[in-house]
Amino acid sequence: MNQNKRKSVVIFVVILNLVLLTICGWAFWKMFQYAEAPAVSSEGASIESSAGSASTAEVSEGSSEVSENLPESSQTEAGIFGDYYEEAQKILDGMTNSEKLGQLLLTRVPDKEVFSAIETYQPAGFVLFSKDFENLTADQVRQNLAEYQSYAKLPLVFAVDEEGGEIVRASKFSSLRETPFPAPQDVYAQGGLQALEADTAEKSAFLLDLGIQMNLAPVCDVTSDTKAYIYPRTFGVSAEETANCVKTVVSAMKTSGISSCLKHFPGYGGNLDTHTGISVDDRPLSEFQSNDFLPFQAGIEAGADAVLVSHNIVNCMDSQLPASLSPEVHRVLREDLGFTGIILTDDLAMDAISQAADGESTAVLALHAGNNLMIVTDFAVAYRDLESAWNAGAITTDQIDAAVLRTIAWKLYKGIM
Repeated sequence: MNQNKRKSVVIFVVILNLVLLTICGWAFWKMFQYAEAPAVSSEGASIESSAGSASTAEVSEGSSEVSENLPESSQTEAGIFGDYYEEAQKILDGMTNSEKLGQLLLTRVPDKEVFSAIETYQPAGFVLFSKDFENLTADQVRQNLAEYQSYAKLPLVFAVDEEGGEIVRASKFSSLRETPFPAPQDVYAQGGLQALEADTAEKSAFLLDLGIQMNLAPVCDVTSDTKAYIYPRTFGVSAEETANCVKTVVSAMKTSGISSCLKHFPGYGGNLDTHTGISVDDRPLSEFQSNDFLPFQAGIEAGADAVLVSHNIVNCMDSQLPASLSPEVHRVLREDLGFTGIILTDDLAMDAISQAADGESTAVLALHAGNNLMIVTDFAVAYRDLESAWNAGAITTDQIDAAVLRTIAWKLYKGIM
């Protein structure tokens, strides 16, 4: 090999070694950097965890209700309305403050100036009662609801208590149906789950044909006391058997396309009628977990859109506030039972709720508790209470937005919007 070739080989080897040393040096530097990273972040409790700690501290020092009412990421991404939150957020961003407040209220149809009331308050929807069907044909009911809808910026939800038996608002009138729907308890006793499914399908079709998108049913309450206030409205069987009934009804309603509403959480049991006064439930939590919760859990798993919370004071969860106004009861429903749909109160005009509120606004307390919707009789008063509380800082924009966002997502999910 001549001298020039030797020089070329030497130069090549030197360059190759330099390249290898550079690569090794870079690799050692990256390893050192990676090894040092935890030590750096630990001084600040890590950037992410530090931010999380600050956030937690702010919540604990401020209003804890805000974080409790916001739809959690797991709920918005994987919950029952999970595919609709992104679109719902866009709609929410375009709403005025007054429109948002109206979407918290599910109210009776006012006796006077209904169109003006819709334009002024823009409620989420109406709960229809017997007076809204009496002496009307099906076409007249449809026409009325269509007129109401024409005054709403966001489409209204029309809901009704058409349980069957004692509680029938529409089918009781022969102008709308030949005979009222029978009590679910009787339907099940005579024909089992198959009869219950057929009855639910027929009932759902009847309501949808009138323009009603939600039936405030099924009743999930369980009691063996035949003299109890709620007994005639129950399925009249054990908790396990009631759970099967609820699953059947909710599934049939979902197939029909009408919204269902499980009631009255956390379970009425043998308690007094909250329409006429305060009712206190002293049963232990274990009894609810092994008994009363079973039908609600079955309904949630079957895809129920909503849960209605009772006005009973349930001591094992909250000895001070009725269930409908209790953050703890709502936490149990959201976290322990995993419900991601709409939570609404029973009517806030009932005597039990007005007595327990002790002068405070029931609508404001209901929002703090975690309700998305409040059933109200005088929605002008409820609206003004919410507006005053908002202006005073007693409730926050985040609380209102969280509640309304879920309602809008529900309306999108059901094709109402």
